[in-house]
Amino acid sequence: MNVQFKMTIANIYSLSDGPSLTGRIESGIVQIGDDLQIVSSNGIYPVRVIGIEAFQKSLKIASSENGLVGISVSGIDAKSVKNRDVLRSV
Repeated sequence: MNVQFKMTIANIYSLSDGPSLTGRIESGIVQIGDDLQIVSSNGIYPVRVIGIEAFQKSLKIASSENGLVGISVSGIDAKSVKNRDVLRSV
């Protein structure tokens, strides 16, 4: 059974290569290179995972067991993302 990835975004940080979205993974797993969607009140935006961090350690894959994570994405500007938007599987 393949559980869909879902994370409600708690904070957004603007980095040089794209925004870093922080939150707790609610379900599924995420890995670098995954194509995801940000669901907001303004629409649905496609993004790609370019980095994952947990407790100042770079990861290739993360799940709910990692606690609070930061997921860097490409394909969207940090100003377009709001707290409580949802990052999810396509």
